[in-house]
Amino acid sequence: MIDLGKSLFEDREYRFDRLRITKLVINPEVKGYPPIFLICRDRQGGMPVEFALAVNYEQMNQLIMSVGEVSERIAVAEAIADTLIPKPRSHNYNMNELIGHHLTIRDIQIKTRLKRFITEPKDEESTLYFFEWEPGN
Repeated sequence: MIDLGKSLFEDREYRFDRLRITKLVINPEVKGYPPIFLICRDRQGGMPVEFALAVNYEQMNQLIMSVGEVSERIAVAEAIADTLIPKPRSHNYNMNELIGHHLTIRDIQIKTRLKRFITEPKDEESTLYFFEWEPGN
């Protein structure tokens, strides 16, 4: 699987009109980064790629409301609520376990920028790349 972010790293806008989400990573305690990361899979040029899309709570709500199947929408919303109430904590959800398959969201318009999540200062090998949904879009 190719890390799409690492293969594309340039300072420009990227757009997504659909997402195939495999994992939902909620981490409200990491300062300076959005609280939710969606791990997505897609195909680019015939090759399988994987990437992370960082969103805030409002953007996640917009995505959940775009899900066509009501039962899937409710399952994802409940998982997020369980993680944040009564006290925010970190948790990873595998979509296959949560709803029985990857969560696919179509007909959306997301404008993003590629960012770097630096796990260890000055260690380029451990740098992770993610797309961040631009505020206001």
